[in-house]
Amino acid sequence: MSKTEEVTLSSKGQLVIPKLMREQLKMQAGSRMIVKRQDNLILLIPKPKDPLEAMIALGRRLKLGDMREEIKKHRRMEHR
Repeated sequence: MSKTEEVTLSSKGQLVIPKLMREQLKMQAGSRMIVKRQDNLILLIPKPKDPLEAMIALGRRLKLGDMREEIKKHRRMEHR
């Protein structure tokens, strides 16, 4: 599900993530995020509490062919 919201950057460089998005992503005060710049975009990626468990769960959802394609896509994005 993709949704777009407009937020305002504060004088301290802070953003407020809309409440509905925080609830949908199960984010709470103190949740960690990974911030990545990709061309003219800033990506905010929720950091999993247990990265190993997140990778295992991802592996259960992907087929081997899908995983290879995802790796290729990621490498193409990294080289931009």
